[in-house]
Amino acid sequence: MTSEEYGIAYELGFKSTVRFIAKKQKGICWHEAEETAQEAWTRGWALHEQLRNPRVVRTWVNRIAINLFLTQRRKNPCWVSLPENLSFGLISINRIAVDELLVRCEPFERRLLTDLYIKGLSLKEIAVLEQTTISAVKIRLYRARAGARVMSKVE
Repeated sequence: MTSEEYGIAYELGFKSTVRFIAKKQKGICWHEAEETAQEAWTRGWALHEQLRNPRVVRTWVNRIAINLFLTQRRKNPCWVSLPENLSFGLISINRIAVDELLVRCEPFERRLLTDLYIKGLSLKEIAVLEQTTISAVKIRLYRARAGARVMSKVE
């Protein structure tokens, strides 16, 4: 592929690469998508002479862009921790969700979920309280969550 062909492909394909990245990677801002696309086209430029078929340049650069984005996210994860008690005014959203979940459970399951989510006890502490093993607590919590999910789908 010649330099002129690559330049034309860049002019025609840069904006579509930005849109492609923005569409494929949920939560990416437009500026970050543009930066990633620019870097992908730059890396493509460094290797453009190796490309035999000019019709696949856009697909090739889009793949480079996705790989760049995934590598950046792996190296610099952008996790944002939410506040412990997310609330609007005087109503606690977390508490409403937990109460709704607990209403759907059997008394034993309700006690396990309360110990875990409201009291903040560890699995080991719950196992000691229930006089059972950690594995048994894990299984019972799994069943309690699964039961709550099934009941929420029924409603």
